[in-house]
Amino acid sequence: MHFDEQKCTLLLNIDKNLVDFSDLKNMAERNGFYEKEKFHITIIGFKNGTDIKKILHTLSRENQENVIYQIKSLINNFDWDFTPKPERYHISKEYIFRKPDGTIKEKRESYIQMVNMPDIKEFYNQLNNIL
Repeated sequence: MHFDEQKCTLLLNIDKNLVDFSDLKNMAERNGFYEKEKFHITIIGFKNGTDIKKILHTLSRENQENVIYQIKSLINNFDWDFTPKPERYHISKEYIFRKPDGTIKEKRESYIQMVNMPDIKEFYNQLNNIL
């Protein structure tokens, strides 16, 4: 589990040896993709993380620290069981990086394996109560 306090994002790190991703791996390799070294499930992405940061900025420093503590406690005490679903998606996104020597465009593609996480709604309910 990785909660980035600066970005307010949350990734559930997955040991790829504990889940059978062989079908996904075969499909990806047939289409010229390589296997990532690390797998994760995005629980709180950049957009929602930005919303959380906006809420935190309205609070005093002490209250911000308290909210972060509560979020970390929720994360650490939550049941993160999941099972893969049959659905998969191919996504593509272009990123623009501005550097002193010019602008670089980079297209990234990936396959997304959907999962069933029975208790995720309860996690978001508790997170909303904290915020």
